[in-house]
Amino acid sequence: MVNDNEKLLVEYPAAWSAHDIEKIKSFFNEDCTYEDPTLGVQKQGKDGLLEFISDIFEMQPDFHLEYQHCFATDTHGAALWTISNTWNGHFHGVDCTGKRVSFSGVTLFEFKNGKISRNTDYWDLTPLLAQLGVLTDELRNCK
Repeated sequence: MVNDNEKLLVEYPAAWSAHDIEKIKSFFNEDCTYEDPTLGVQKQGKDGLLEFISDIFEMQPDFHLEYQHCFATDTHGAALWTISNTWNGHFHGVDCTGKRVSFSGVTLFEFKNGKISRNTDYWDLTPLLAQLGVLTDELRNCK
């Protein structure tokens, strides 16, 4: 049986892929937390969420999010995802405009009152760096 939080997670990636900022914000509580430890990002509330979303869509104008699997209980959930897009702009001092990338990760969710109260994305930065061509010499030479 699918619960309301699972229904929310089924709709969530389509809003991101459509770049529907208002719809994305509607999934979250006012005092939500959005975290991406890989990028060192932690945003509080819907204003912080809006800032993060705007940055993503500016740097990744054809951002597409797809879930391979997701589940949710009344309080927690998780999703295995793939993001694909064309990069727009600089990344660590390198102009990566026009480079296509695709990378995968997992998001852990906490729910409160039928909305997302915490969204934490976990993913490996290395495949993105390799696709953008910005791997450091130290990483290139790892054996």
